[in-house]
Amino acid sequence: MDKNLQNDGTITLDIRRFNVIMKKNILGIVICGVIGLVLSTIVSTVIMTPKYESSVDILVNQKSSDIQTQLNVQQADLQAINTYKDVLKKPIILSDVLKQLREK
Repeated sequence: MDKNLQNDGTITLDIRRFNVIMKKNILGIVICGVIGLVLSTIVSTVIMTPKYESSVDILVNQKSSDIQTQLNVQQADLQAINTYKDVLKKPIILSDVLKQLREK
């Protein structure tokens, strides 16, 4: 009988023997880990499509009565108009509009 097999059928493993086995196979363990990491990265970036996606447009406005900042205010207003235009063209808005148009 094997000396690791007990009378009740359980098997004991010496921790020193376990460490020797792990040291012998460390290269295989590392290679398997790297292969798993590469495969999971490829699957998550190339094969799977994201279920949820989010984007945020932030508009910051600063109040000032200084004459020198009027040009900056005009530029900010133009940027705000462009931001609002871009927001209105997003699929979340357009899909609702298209649904309403198709119902009519």
